[in-house]
Amino acid sequence: MRSSKVRSRRSGKSDAIHVILVGKEDVINQELSGYTYNKEQISVVHTSEVIETAEPPVMAIRRKKDSSIVVGLKMVKDKEADAFVSAGSSGAVLAGDSFWLDVSKGWKDHRLHR
Repeated sequence: MRSSKVRSRRSGKSDAIHVILVGKEDVINQELSGYTYNKEQISVVHTSEVIETAEPPVMAIRRKKDSSIVVGLKMVKDKEADAFVSAGSSGAVLAGDSFWLDVSKGWKDHRLHR
């Protein structure tokens, strides 16, 4: 894992990125152990539940409050994180957005409106 930096277009200043990985802590730490990285730039937030891709999304986010999707989206809502990226259930992410963030309100995705 390489250290990443973001350069502001306006100021030209460089700020280090801090990545928060949300999920099963032991699994994340096992994966991270194979890499060299700045430990000050990555933190892990443990969650005990997993939303499976085949689960009904709305039901899953309502029942699994300690899943990485629910915890991560709430961190954005509570301004503990600036963004959320998931390789998990897209339906659960969209449902969580509707419940907690409402960032997609007003968006028009032409792929969904054919």
